[in-house]
Amino acid sequence: MGSKNKKRKLMFLCAGAGNNKLPEVDVEGLLISVGFDMKSERLIQMTREMIGKAKPKYVMVDSGGYQIYLAEKKGIAMSFDPKLPLTVTNKFLNISPRHVVEKAIEINADSMVALDFPIRKIKDPHEQEREFQKKLHYNVPWAIETAELREKRCPEVNLYIPVQAYTLEQFEEFYEQIKGIDFDGFSLPVRNLPMKEVALFMLKMHTMGVKKVHILGSSSLPTIAICAYMSQRFFETVTFDATSWRIAAQFGTFIWPGDLSCRRLYEVGSYDPNFRCHCQSCQGMTLGQMADLDKIERTRILRTHNFLTIQNVTETFGEASFDVQYLENHLRKSKRRDVKKILSNMTEIEEMCSMSSPRNIRTRNYHDNSRQSNIFI
Repeated sequence: MGSKNKKRKLMFLCAGAGNNKLPEVDVEGLLISVGFDMKSERLIQMTREMIGKAKPKYVMVDSGGYQIYLAEKKGIAMSFDPKLPLTVTNKFLNISPRHVVEKAIEINADSMVALDFPIRKIKDPHEQEREFQKKLHYNVPWAIETAELREKRCPEVNLYIPVQAYTLEQFEEFYEQIKGIDFDGFSLPVRNLPMKEVALFMLKMHTMGVKKVHILGSSSLPTIAICAYMSQRFFETVTFDATSWRIAAQFGTFIWPGDLSCRRLYEVGSYDPNFRCHCQSCQGMTLGQMADLDKIERTRILRTHNFLTIQNVTETFGEASFDVQYLENHLRKSKRRDVKKILSNMTEIEEMCSMSSPRNIRTRNYHDNSRQSNIFI
């Protein structure tokens, strides 16, 4: 199944496309959420229809960890009983590794993400450690169980293990406890991690011999830049997903081609009304004309435009000989306020990576302002 379609080394997966909100263009990769897109028979049927319409070359099933995260945040009662049906409502949640594996089989997925209990966004290091240990109690056995179920029931489906850790030391602790299970790659949520930390985690994964990485929940320019750089040097495949293309459209935001900055069409003076976009969706329309459309039509056009913009940057970066110099040239005309910061971070990441060699794994200290991380590269 995973080998039925040859895919790019770097690929953007379309997430959040349920309820007939697909972009009106070819979708190369699609992310399906067990906890959202497959929580009822009606939604399963709609998801099948969506896949049939999109005809993606690659389908990944996300486990539903985000629904667990929301349930915990809202104080919703939860259980993780494989004998009970998959249930995701405003009053109760039940999900287990078995549910994830069964849904992946049901829609003929190419890959799936193991069930995980996400860590919360916390700044205090002591509270972070408590949170990590609390969630480790779930994440280790779930990773092991998902790997065992995959091996028995669908060995052809690629398995990604989510990393729920604040630090590299915690990541190592998690890895030591799951070492020996059969899996294909790691999935890294970037909610709690700045740009350089994402690169550090990916470097660590590389030293562990992992060949595939999925970055969960971000399609920002810095994320795509890191993914492009790492995919060309350390991994067979780097994928990432995001719902930003759809959410931005929903709120009347036009994602700028090239640098992925945002133009809020509901804010007069925040965009050039005479700028024309000639993409497949906008077809030469000016931003002023787009702003004057009724909300439903504007949202429809922006959904496809925003998706195409992210996909085009992904393909451009993925096919280029990508490095900091290339990125600097790419952003030369950009008006983003954070260009210098992005380039500075990428320069540091490139320096870190230049010291990394698969045959020369050693320990060094990397200073990030006042913080110090002990990494192995």
